[in-house]
Amino acid sequence: MAPHVKTAGATRMLPVLLLLLSVSALKAAQYGDFTYSTNGNNATITGYTGAGGSVTIPGSIPVNGINLPVISIGKRHLQVAPA
Repeated sequence: MAPHVKTAGATRMLPVLLLLLSVSALKAAQYGDFTYSTNGNNATITGYTGAGGSVTIPGSIPVNGINLPVISIGKRHLQVAPA
């Protein structure tokens, strides 16, 4: 007869583990003054940490020696400051 394995603790921990994995996967990388995320093939600008003024959005971001095209800017990540 096989030994009985209790999994109640593991079942309760599953949501916590999934949350930790998703947070680490969403961590944005930095390129110059921009933060970005990638899906492996494309990049999305997720923020800007520079001083402001005129900003040029890069057409691509080098990741591990490969230039990934910037295909989008995350919602509400780049906004015009009120005058």
